[in-house]
Amino acid sequence: MTTRRARWTAPVATALGLAGLVIALLAFDGPANTPAAYAVQPVSRNVDIGANGVGVTDTFIDQAEPAIGHDSATLAITGDTAASKKWAGILVDLSSVPANAQVTGAILHFSVATPPASSAAITPVRLQPAATWNESATWTGANGAWNSGSLGNATVVATDATAIQLDVTADVAAFMSGTTNRGWALRILGSDASLVLHSSEAVDPNLRPHLVVTYTATSSSLSPSAATYATDTAGGHEDTYLSSLDANSAKGMLDTLSIGRTVADGQDALIRFPIGSEAGFAGSQVLEAHLVLTTAVHGGTRTFAAGRVCQPGGLDAGGAVASRTYQNLPYGALASVQSSLLAYTGSEATLSFDVTAIVQSWANGEPNLGLHIYQSSPTGIDQVKFHSFNGSTVGARPRLEVTYVDGVSAPSGTPACGATPTPTATSTSTATATATVPSPTATATTSATATATATSTSTATATATATATATATATSTVPSGPVSSSALVVTNPGALIPRSRLAFHVVDSQANVVNGVFILKHKTTGLYWNNTAAAWQVAAFENPAVLSSSGNWILEITGASRRLFANSTVAVEFRAKNGQTTYKSAIIPELTIR
Repeated sequence: MTTRRARWTAPVATALGLAGLVIALLAFDGPANTPAAYAVQPVSRNVDIGANGVGVTDTFIDQAEPAIGHDSATLAITGDTAASKKWAGILVDLSSVPANAQVTGAILHFSVATPPASSAAITPVRLQPAATWNESATWTGANGAWNSGSLGNATVVATDATAIQLDVTADVAAFMSGTTNRGWALRILGSDASLVLHSSEAVDPNLRPHLVVTYTATSSSLSPSAATYATDTAGGHEDTYLSSLDANSAKGMLDTLSIGRTVADGQDALIRFPIGSEAGFAGSQVLEAHLVLTTAVHGGTRTFAAGRVCQPGGLDAGGAVASRTYQNLPYGALASVQSSLLAYTGSEATLSFDVTAIVQSWANGEPNLGLHIYQSSPTGIDQVKFHSFNGSTVGARPRLEVTYVDGVSAPSGTPACGATPTPTATSTSTATATATVPSPTATATTSATATATATSTSTATATATATATATATATSTVPSGPVSSSALVVTNPGALIPRSRLAFHVVDSQANVVNGVFILKHKTTGLYWNNTAAAWQVAAFENPAVLSSSGNWILEITGASRRLFANSTVAVEFRAKNGQTTYKSAIIPELTIR
C-alpha cells in the first residue's frame, strides 16, 4: 500500500517508481519534455478506532468466578500473584487501516476508573492466532489461551492515574503484515496490585478505550518549472469553454475560461486532466480529490457546480477538448454527474471543488472524459473568468489535487455515468393482492385484512398467486421509526461554516435523551459521512455525538477529514433515545461548509 498525493497541472503526466516505496508524478514542460520541479515527502495519517464504541471488543475474566462472563462498563485487572486473578482482554477491528499500511505507531488509550493502591505495571500480551474469544469469555474458557502470547512493553500506572497509554506498535504492524489479530490480554505481572479501567460500554464516549494507529503516506506535488508549456494536447491537459451565443467559435487556446449563464447566453467550461494511467491508480481508494480554479476576472454572487462528463455527447477518451464548440457539443448533449456546489460571492481568489467521488469512479474503471464546470444558479448578466492552461501565470492554472491509496479495494457505490449506486439500506418490495398482514407488535397485537398495494421491508416474506384475486400472506417486521422532536435543534449559524473548526451542534431542551448520533448526508452526491472511517459512503451511518457540559450534543470533524467537507452542503439530522423510543430532530437543516 502506498498513499499518494498528486497535483496535475502540466500537460503530460507519467509515473516514476522510487525503490517500491513512493511513486511521484512528473510534469513535463513544452515540446522538449523537460522534467518539471516536484517534491516528495512522507506524511503521517492517523486512524482513531473505538472512541465511538465501534470496532472494540473487550471484557475481563475472573478466576474467582470461572464460569461467569463480565461484559460490563469497566475492566477489572488484578496482579498475577494475587489469590484470585483478573485479566482484561481487548480486540480492535483494524479494517479501517489501509491494507499493508506502513505502521509507524499504535497506541492503546484507556481511562482509569480506579487506580491501583500502589503503582503497578500493566503489560499487553499479544494473543496467539488460536486464542479466539468474545465479550462472553469466562475464566474457564479463556484463561488457557490468555496465559500465553507475546509480551509487550510494560507501562507503570501511578496511584493517581486517570489515563494510560500502551504502545502496541510492533503488534499492530504484525497484524497488518498478516499475523492473525486476536487482540491482547492486559495483565499485571509479578504483583498483587489491582486497578479498574473503563470499557467500550462506558456511557461517556470520552472514557472508552481506543486505538490510534499512525501510518506513513506519500505526498507528491507537481509544480511546472517553466513559464510556458504546450497545452491542449489530445488526451493530455486540455480546457475550453462553450458559448451558446458564439456557437461556432472554439475557445481552447484562450488565457481564461468563462463560466456563467444568462437568459440569452450560457458559458460552461470543460477541463480534462490525464489522470488514469498512474501506477497504482486503477482500483485504488481515492481519499480526496479537488479541482482548483483561480479567478482572473470577478463577477457577481452565484453558485457553481462541477460534474463528470458522461456519454452520450460527451468527450472522447482521446481528448480533443480545445476544438469543441457549442455547435458540435451543445449543452443539451453534455450529460454530467454533478459532484459539488460552490457558493461564489464575487471575491474568491480560488474555487476548490470536491470531486472525490468523480475521481474514484475513474479509479473504478469508468472512462475519464473530463470535467464540466457550470453556473448552477441564479441567472445573471455577467460571467466569471478563471485562468486556463494557456495562462501565463503558472501557479494560477487549473489543477487537480488527488490523494489515493493503492493496494486496497476501491469502495463501491461511487457515481457512475448512467448508473445509480446500489443502496445498502433496507429496500422495499411491493405486491398487489388480498393480504393478511399481522400488525407490528410494537403498536398492536391484532391483525388487519385489506385489498391494496402493500409495501413491506426487505425482511418481509410475501407469497402471491398470478391472479388478481389470489391471496398473499406477508409476515412483516416493521420497526417503529424515530419520532420527530422540536426539542432537538441542530444549530444553524446562517452562514458558511469554516472548515478549520468544523463541528456540528444540537441544542437539547429535552435534557433526557441518551446515545446521541448525527447522520450527515452530502447534498450533491447523496453519500453519508462515516466519521470512524473518515470517508463518505453509500449507506447511512450514525456518528456518535459527545454530550457537552452545557447539555448540548457535539460532533467534531478533525484533522485531514475536514478537507472532505470543503465547499460542500450537508444535511444534518440528529437522533437520540429516551428509553425504547428514538427521537430525531424535527428540522434537518442543510449547512454549507466553505
